[in-house]
Amino acid sequence: MKSTPRLTVKSVFILLTCCLVLAQAQAQNLRAATASSYVERGNEWYAKGEYDRAMADYDLAIASDPSLAVAWHNRGRTRFLKGEFEQALSDFDRALQLNPRLVEAWINRAAIRCLKEDWDGVISDCTQAIALDARRAEAWGNRGLAHIQKHDLASARADLDRALKLEPKFAQAWNNRGVVKYQSGDWAGAIADHTQAIKLKPDYAEAYGERGTARQASGDVEGALADYSRVIALNPSLPTTYFNRGLIWRARRMGARRGGLYASHRVAPAAGLYLRPARPGALAAGPRRGSATGFRPLSGAQTSLAAIARPTDRQGTTSHDRKQAASLTA
Repeated sequence: MKSTPRLTVKSVFILLTCCLVLAQAQAQNLRAATASSYVERGNEWYAKGEYDRAMADYDLAIASDPSLAVAWHNRGRTRFLKGEFEQALSDFDRALQLNPRLVEAWINRAAIRCLKEDWDGVISDCTQAIALDARRAEAWGNRGLAHIQKHDLASARADLDRALKLEPKFAQAWNNRGVVKYQSGDWAGAIADHTQAIKLKPDYAEAYGERGTARQASGDVEGALADYSRVIALNPSLPTTYFNRGLIWRARRMGARRGGLYASHRVAPAAGLYLRPARPGALAAGPRRGSATGFRPLSGAQTSLAAIARPTDRQGTTSHDRKQAASLTA
């Protein structure tokens, strides 16, 4: 008669341990799936402009799985659009701690640093983004913007040239390169670039203002006056436009009193350097510009945006990021 095998204490312990590990893994997978679902729904709200609802879902995603980098990133991007810049910076920092290969987070953190006028930080973050994915026109364009702020026109020109090679319809990069040409004394080149920006974005008030400045510097006062008037019609909140147009009217009145011609003046740029909101997602550098030789903050300044991240695994990488990582490590 065969004896029935008995479970030893050790066997029972091993069995219970295996069951516990399996249960924990299943719970972890469930949390990750739940967090990813919250992120996807948050992205849908985001695409509709429902930022408060998007924020609520990103909060739920983080609560379900605090290791999901894209949830931190997307919440940071939404906070940026809501004007919560310090909170956005904190979220981008956390996203990069969890996933240093999340390109969008590098680009977006650069946007926050731009608002803080930390141009070295902008260059550093954009350089990191470019190292991870050299195809990101936003990173090249935003680094070019930072170089403009540091008065490194050669580096700015090189980066903006690269951005436009990658994306010829990048309206803000055309406008920014026009600013580089303006500051280099190439009035005709500046006018051409600003005109291209306007063709791509007909309601681009800042490009009209910059072109007006270049036209005025080149002696085309009537053209400048038309551009300034167009800026005011599109966006009445850009004060340097009124100043520049006022200079023209003042010179015209003085010339009329003297019975002669009036001279054109090289005056303050009418608007700031703008980078486009590319795809809904990551942020990038914001503009500063103003006085005759320097820069000032502008109301409504835009930033260049990259795509919001999509959850694909619990490490928080997108399929694009994983393919890029594989190509870099191959």
